[in-house]
Amino acid sequence: MIAYIRLQRFKCFLDQTVQFAPLSILCGTNNTGKSTVIQALLFLRQSAMTGNFAKPDLPLNGSLVHMGTARDLFCQWAEEDNIQISVAFFDLPGRVFTCKLAYCREDPDALSMKLMESPSDLPSNTLFADRFFYLGAERMGPQLVYPVSEDSLEAMHVGIRGEYTAHCLHQFGNKKIKLPQLKHSPEDRSIELLFQVEEWLKDMLPGGIMINPARITQADILQVSFRDSERNTDYLRPTSIGFGISYCLPIIVAGLMAEKGNLLIVENPEAHLHPHAQSRMGIFLSKLAAAGVQVILETHSDHLLNGVRIAVKKGYINEKYVSINFFKRDYNIVRPAIDADGRIDIWPDGFFDQAEKDLGELI
Repeated sequence: MIAYIRLQRFKCFLDQTVQFAPLSILCGTNNTGKSTVIQALLFLRQSAMTGNFAKPDLPLNGSLVHMGTARDLFCQWAEEDNIQISVAFFDLPGRVFTCKLAYCREDPDALSMKLMESPSDLPSNTLFADRFFYLGAERMGPQLVYPVSEDSLEAMHVGIRGEYTAHCLHQFGNKKIKLPQLKHSPEDRSIELLFQVEEWLKDMLPGGIMINPARITQADILQVSFRDSERNTDYLRPTSIGFGISYCLPIIVAGLMAEKGNLLIVENPEAHLHPHAQSRMGIFLSKLAAAGVQVILETHSDHLLNGVRIAVKKGYINEKYVSINFFKRDYNIVRPAIDADGRIDIWPDGFFDQAEKDLGELI
């Protein structure tokens, strides 16, 4: 698992270290560097998976992340003309993997940068594993049909926009999940992927849903039925339902497809969800991290954070397995800690305190 990442002169960071745990929460106001950290991780993986670390120049744009030009990547306040990204892993103590890039002020619009130092002997786990899950903030909304992934079964994932979720359900829906401890209830009669996806979604959507993934030529369709104790609706198209399912379904599917040692990165898992569903999403992701999947979240949701706190208090995850990196406006990082009762030791200004501030003004 990733222990920390240190960014030097990378975008808005002069020299910052972000600490990770099995469940890592990146939070703070807008434009303070949260997405920058995720982009750095994706940049390293993208460079490693394409073999670009073996070349003299490192392209800044690829399938996982588009960094733009050298000017976009380089921190404007930096005094030295280089960028450094360093990553350490818990299971490789004492070893730090470093990527160092040279910035040329004469060519600020270059689409690649000179590689001065690169990681060697990359580990096969977490960030550089074959199976990797990343869901960006802009996920695919409701569609009539969904594309089919061209990845092998061993490497298949839901896609960075959740676009292959229907294909994953069609391909693996009747397969058992890799982490049986993630089954929704001890009384569940099945640990097959599709069944467990439906059970977990019951926590987030009224009455729960039934999903019918079907194949048409080179695309998948997805039908959804809402259910309650008395009756089920007919199967409906996603375009007739709204964005909540389309945005949370890929997260649930990715989590239940993951194996111990995999990495899941999600931006804004709370998007388009009711506060109750956001809290339950926090509990689901906490259980996922406790089962051995490293989870990195970028969030603005106090409801999701409270779901994590509830998971800690109920013993679903040890408080030592949770890290919070709060990004301040001055680009410094504060690290509030959660205790065994779900309490947080410090609440810096801007740390999920807006509701209290607004109530103070109303009163």
